[in-house]
Amino acid sequence: MADRVRQPGQWLAAQLGMHALMGGTRRQGRYGNALLTRWPTTFVKNHNLTVWSQPGRTCLEAHLITPKGLLRCYVTHLGLLPQVRMVQVKRLTREIIDTNGGHEPILLMGDFNTMPRSRVSDHLRSRFTDVFEVVGNGRSATFHARLPGVRFDYIYAASLTPIASHVAVTHWTAMGSDHLPLVASLRTAFRVSRS
Repeated sequence: MADRVRQPGQWLAAQLGMHALMGGTRRQGRYGNALLTRWPTTFVKNHNLTVWSQPGRTCLEAHLITPKGLLRCYVTHLGLLPQVRMVQVKRLTREIIDTNGGHEPILLMGDFNTMPRSRVSDHLRSRFTDVFEVVGNGRSATFHARLPGVRFDYIYAASLTPIASHVAVTHWTAMGSDHLPLVASLRTAFRVSRS
């Protein structure tokens, strides 16, 4: 059984009856990105987004087999400096996430360490739908969990229809991280081919 302190992603997945996909960054894998899913995967890759001397940053890519077809998911945690984030986002959209030609649904999620009206957010909104911006309900602030004042966490979608989104604020979510979870419901309009 996974240890909830040393392997929190695996521990949480076990509690929820899900699969945990992990993309470590640094310090022997103690930090990184995780994706919890109930669906099987066909492809998993951890892309290096490290820029200059900034601490290791990655983007976890997973292709999930859903009842409606293939869903490409990307989970990331961008750097702290605006210049670094812009380099990372351009790398994501130019080299890692191919949105040209395909109609496969895509989710890009994570801690982008940036405000909604930044160059990074504008760049991403030119290619994806910012789910909370379109259908968000309530306050959008996700950071700091104990006194949320800014929005750093996003769910971006392509070839998916946003239905609802909210920031989950409970006693438990404020204790689990320094960020509050962003929740979304989305729908795909058509069945896509499975790869």
